[in-house]
Amino acid sequence: MKLLLLTTIAAVLLVGCGPKAPDISIHEAAYKGNFQVVQKQLDAGVDVNVKHANGLAPLHIASLKGNYKTAELLIEKGASINSKDKTGGTPLHHAVLKGNKEIAEMLIHKGADVNAKADGDTSPLHAAAVGGERKIVELLISTGADVNAKDVSFEDTPLHHAAAVIGNKEVTALLISKGANVNAMNLDGNTPQDLAKGETADLLRKHGGKTGEELKAE
Repeated sequence: MKLLLLTTIAAVLLVGCGPKAPDISIHEAAYKGNFQVVQKQLDAGVDVNVKHANGLAPLHIASLKGNYKTAELLIEKGASINSKDKTGGTPLHHAVLKGNKEIAEMLIHKGADVNAKADGDTSPLHAAAVGGERKIVELLISTGADVNAKDVSFEDTPLHHAAAVIGNKEVTALLISKGANVNAMNLDGNTPQDLAKGETADLLRKHGGKTGEELKAE
């Protein structure tokens, strides 16, 4: 997933920056949760939405790192809630992928689009399904996320993503209970059943899940 790759790149690029406070950029400060430096940078006139070379704005970085106080400050100072990085990912995509529920709640409360599309039309719910955090999946659905949204690349739904992650039975069950189509087919003709293993596969079967081949044979 491009979004996950960009998150990893952010970690590599930003961790290696020098620790000298006067020279710390707003991006490094957001990464490290250095609230005071972020405040000083903003007071000095640094653009709250300035993008790092990797395409991430300070709010993307604070959201993926779970630095709540820093994210809150950035929002108060006018950070764009739905700013997009190079992959089209918003701060909410990064927060939910990393399991940062409190920041996700704050972003949604401040107007984050729960159905925002990153490259390939991947929604925050797709990202949360991969992350496997039940409470975040529940939060997104309760605030209007489309449980059957399909991405463009493969036409996968969040349930495809959840089913493909080993040990993700709990999130799979939640998606089904909220109306996810257990027999949605992607571009390869695969349903969540085709991608699931073990207890998750059994759960899908229990709720009428079939493989793509089984559906074609009907």
